[in-house]
Amino acid sequence: CGVFPITKKVRHSCSPNSFTATNPGLSFRSVAARDIEKGEIITASYVDLDQDARWRKQQLLENFAIDCKCLKCEKEDTDPSSTMSPFLANEGYFNPPSSFAEVEQY
Repeated sequence: CGVFPITKKVRHSCSPNSFTATNPGLSFRSVAARDIEKGEIITASYVDLDQDARWRKQQLLENFAIDCKCLKCEKEDTDPSSTMSPFLANEGYFNPPSSFAEVEQY
């Protein structure tokens, strides 16, 4: 646990272009997750992206006063199959849910 004031400069995204990392000395750094275009806003996730949109939205609202309306959250709100990790789906580990009732059951 630590306090890193510089992180206030990095905006939240559920599809971030960077992530935060620390070393054993607790130095903070931001690492690009993909190529970032000149002038593009640096983003990182403030919450666990392995959780579904409803959980992420609740955490963002309660802890950061952010009402997330990003494309990832909007897609998950309308397409239950998008709540599953694409990696797991592509590797055939699980079948994507076909209804929100299946998401709740999981």
